[in-house]
Amino acid sequence: MHEGNEKLEALAGELLSALKRQVAQIGEGHCLLFSGGLDSSLIAHLLPEEAKLCTVGLPRSYDIINSINSSRAIGRTNTIFEISGEEVIKASSSLIETFPGIMLSELGYETLFYLGVQKSKEKTIVTGQGADELFFGYMRLRQHPEMFEEYLGKLTSRTAPREAQICSDLGKNLIAPYLGEEILRISERMRQEFDSGEIINKAVLRIAARKAGIPDRVADQTKKAAQYGSGIEKILVRNYSKILHV
Repeated sequence: MHEGNEKLEALAGELLSALKRQVAQIGEGHCLLFSGGLDSSLIAHLLPEEAKLCTVGLPRSYDIINSINSSRAIGRTNTIFEISGEEVIKASSSLIETFPGIMLSELGYETLFYLGVQKSKEKTIVTGQGADELFFGYMRLRQHPEMFEEYLGKLTSRTAPREAQICSDLGKNLIAPYLGEEILRISERMRQEFDSGEIINKAVLRIAARKAGIPDRVADQTKKAAQYGSGIEKILVRNYSKILHV
């Protein structure tokens, strides 16, 4: 094996160990927001068998179908929360009122997140937030690795605090394992020790997933962003003017 690949394999092993420690700190009474993609599937695989996986989407949406297939592939089941266009409009309007500076490009995912938190009966919400930024999952970030600090800054200063507030306002707590200090340090080492071409598209995370026993179909998939896969973005685009005046 090429030396660089051996180093990448070793770093992936460290990442998996660190993520296991992060997940082990999650107590009972939680709900993992599960899209069926790599990020949430790896967390789901590491959680105890009794852990609850929750998927939000419009009926027959891509994420609902994909999450069912992925949960079966890792030997789990997930709870489906089917939502309506009216619920999307109401939730997004509430978010705009609470966060006046929220951008349309952010509103789709945050509406999905809000509805997942709202519908879950559990007091702790677990997400895969941060994996796309830390491990170069976004297409634009893959094309422009020099934008990493901009992406990370937005995550830590806008997205993560906003989602923590959403949870707090709905009486819940938020846990994002990928944003643990150990994971952040591994991401930093990865960027220092490897060329951008070696680490884009979550290469290290995919290796870690396979080491954990995640099937290749799940570990290697590239899925739609949750706001698109859930069907929410289409509702927002069609009804944005109405949303602003609800």
